[in-house]
Amino acid sequence: SPRPFFFYTPLLCSSTTGVVNPCNIIEPIRDVNRDVRYLNVNCQDVDLKAKKVVCKGSGDGAELTLDYDHLVVAVGAQPNTFGIKGIQEHAMFLKEVEHGRAVREKLLTNIEKADVAFAAGDMELMKKLLNVVVVGGGPTGVEFCGELCDFINKDLSKQYPNLAGHFKVTLVEALPGILAMFKKEIAQHVETHLAKQGVEMRLNAMVKEAEPDKVHLKNKDGTVETLDYGMLLWVGGVCMRPFTKQVADQIGKEEGQTDRRGLLVDSCLRVKGTPLGEVFALGDCAVSGKPPTAQVAAQQGKYLGRMFRKGSESMIEDAEAAPFVFKDKGKMAYIGESKAAA
Repeated sequence: SPRPFFFYTPLLCSSTTGVVNPCNIIEPIRDVNRDVRYLNVNCQDVDLKAKKVVCKGSGDGAELTLDYDHLVVAVGAQPNTFGIKGIQEHAMFLKEVEHGRAVREKLLTNIEKADVAFAAGDMELMKKLLNVVVVGGGPTGVEFCGELCDFINKDLSKQYPNLAGHFKVTLVEALPGILAMFKKEIAQHVETHLAKQGVEMRLNAMVKEAEPDKVHLKNKDGTVETLDYGMLLWVGGVCMRPFTKQVADQIGKEEGQTDRRGLLVDSCLRVKGTPLGEVFALGDCAVSGKPPTAQVAAQQGKYLGRMFRKGSESMIEDAEAAPFVFKDKGKMAYIGESKAAA
């Protein structure tokens, strides 16, 4: 892995407003399990027939080839911009620890600039800098809005009393409602709760293009709306990482890898189109019929670890092996004011 630490993704949104320090949601990989040898490299290519993985060290690091008997792909996913013009260049993302730090820095920088604009009497610039547009009404987008509203109402109102009333948060979602994975009644309650905190909803609205300081939306009725922003946060979906795509392309659609979201696996997390017990995938890079959440990935990791334990290795190649069974412990999303939807 090119990332030498594990981080607790559910608290990533909280790190953007200073509720938690990024250092407190990460743990060095070498401290997690000292029996495992860790290499700080990026996997660039794989040869499934020769059972070799080509890796390269961080920066100008050396290139090396690793042989394997079993390959477990757990590289996660990356933000999906759907090819929308301007998103990659102008939007912020929230998938990695460095994304959280960048969002926090952007927020604080914009606040300081807005304070100067207010002192200079440039109200138009001040309001633009304090406009935050969040694209994506899933748990990440909702939680970020909740955390940001807490920051505005509890911290900003005291430290920058002249600015707090001008902050504007807009949540954009292409579907008719937010939190599609929750019950409709819960999602509607969250919409009402966020609205009371000052979040403006733009439902049934799709982003058509993003510019350095404005984003263009197309509403369901066909009308086009333009929103000015100081920060544009894109949490509108994820897609395969390059390494995952390489594995899928090598196997081929004719062998069963037909899903754009990730690697299709069987009930034992074995990648379809490969010899039984040879290649596995789990977490966000695997399409298993289970939701792409940290809870699922954690249980999949434990399941696969048990399958590889000494004395049970033969099970991983058995067509009748015991399948992975997900035990849903519930879903929860923070929505601000010390409240959550579950």
